[in-house]
Amino acid sequence: MKQLPICTKCSLHKGAQTIMVPGKGSDEPTIMFVGLAPSWADDKDGECFVGKPGKKLMELLTEAEIDLDTCRFTNMVRCIPWKVKDKKTRDPTAEEVITCGDYLMKEIALYDPDIIVPLGKLPTVYFLPHLTDKVKITKISGIRYNWVR
Repeated sequence: MKQLPICTKCSLHKGAQTIMVPGKGSDEPTIMFVGLAPSWADDKDGECFVGKPGKKLMELLTEAEIDLDTCRFTNMVRCIPWKVKDKKTRDPTAEEVITCGDYLMKEIALYDPDIIVPLGKLPTVYFLPHLTDKVKITKISGIRYNWVR
């Protein structure tokens, strides 16, 4: 497995098989999809969006006739967040998201997508903090927002 440079800014690297699972896809994306964190399969394979949720997303995008070659896929957090006790995943903490945020912002600046699609509540609140974490994702789904870096 190809290993990226090791990041030790937070404790997530300690439980990860792959430290800093990279984004993938177009180098000139029209759309960038931003998930929360690598899944178990992503951590194991060292590639994002290869687990069941990632495969389902690819299937849905294909059904919607979105050209996957024009998309980039990445996560807010680059290492899998484990619950140490029971080896299940958890949501990353606010501190972990902030710590990893530099990598995400650099990736966005590098690839400069036309559209960013946050996948889920925490990525949405990350990009649109004025919505607060109390907003229901079903209330804002499908609404276009302008995000200023």
